[in-house]
Amino acid sequence: MSLSFLEFKRRVGKNIGYYTDANGWSGTSTDVTEADVGELVNDIYRNELFPLFATQYPQDFTQTGTANSWIANGTANAGLTGDTITTTGSVFTNSMVGLWLYNSTDASTAQITIYNSATSVDVNDTDISDWSGDSVYVLGQKFSFGGDLGDLYTVKSVGFKYNTTNDFYTTSEIRSETDLFRYGNEVGSEAFPRVYLTTLTVGGVLVGGIGILPAYQTKITDAIRITYVKKPTVLSADSDTVRLPVDTPLIYGATARAFEYKKEYDKAAYWSSKFELSKPRAVSQYRPLSVSRGNKMRLPRRFAAITNRYI
Repeated sequence: MSLSFLEFKRRVGKNIGYYTDANGWSGTSTDVTEADVGELVNDIYRNELFPLFATQYPQDFTQTGTANSWIANGTANAGLTGDTITTTGSVFTNSMVGLWLYNSTDASTAQITIYNSATSVDVNDTDISDWSGDSVYVLGQKFSFGGDLGDLYTVKSVGFKYNTTNDFYTTSEIRSETDLFRYGNEVGSEAFPRVYLTTLTVGGVLVGGIGILPAYQTKITDAIRITYVKKPTVLSADSDTVRLPVDTPLIYGATARAFEYKKEYDKAAYWSSKFELSKPRAVSQYRPLSVSRGNKMRLPRRFAAITNRYI
């Protein structure tokens, strides 16, 4: 069984002379604190060790998630007139200008032209009185992966459909993130849609996501399918454990980095050499899923459509 996050921090602290079982951590004004060591452990685990396994055994860490085509929904008020739609609750944000509204009662659409408030927008329809009391959906163009932006390791492919009868249109395998970024300046079609990486703010947190061109004009369940690799969850609670056989290299790597913080470069070099030697041994000890399913990362199947809190 892997060491706990607390034990990782303590062992690194002992290696650098800042922790003892009898006295705990030495002082709060040291150049390397317990919190610093915790950050080093997470950085080594998620950004240096995990990629070794994800690269060599991609089939073990590749995830597929889906999202619906809408990003918010609500109920239109009764008695609508003109080109203004109001809702009974907060549905809209100013970032929704240009997106399409879908009326699920009669399958009609209208494009948002002006944002008035969280409960009111103008649309490109001179008379939407027949929308009164109907369920309305804001159809999306940008969708989040969920979680912090730093959780995303790589995107492999994205597939999507524009009506309920079509199969997924799946992009070719993505060689690098730049293959996605350049699509942001292109104009896609429903026959040849484009996808690009983007960032969004959800509840004040910056998250990674994808943009779709053209934007959706139809309400579709599971409209987007993405194949991606996500980094392991950040270790935060003292009882947290890692899901890979990396105890030894994780201690060595964090110790080396801590000595760099202390500007004791000879010791940092010593522990760095131990770290480098221990990495291939750790990978060789990994039991891939073809042999055992015990080490698989548990990641969410569904990635989240962006909510009406994005900016």
